Amino acid sequence: HMKNKYYIKLSGCDDITPFIMELDENEVNLLQIVAQKSREVSSYSCMPRMFVKPLDECDDYELNSVGIRTDDMNDEFV
Repeated sequence: HMKNKYYIKLSGCDDITPFIMELDENEVNLLQIVAQKSREVSSYSCMPRMFVKPLDECDDYELNSVGIRTDDMNDEFV
């Protein structure tokens, strides 16, 4: 099974827990179901919710939150 990197975020009212996991298609499908369920049953914004998306769809803020420095790519042009 081919694995790809995914950004996973557990988000509550005042903090988030972001991390990266390498997942195959079956694993990511299961986590997407769990993430969707977590958002459906959370009745207000402070309840923790889960989000899963491919690493290559992340913005700079998300990448920085897991220790990937996106400004490194621009250092030589500064």
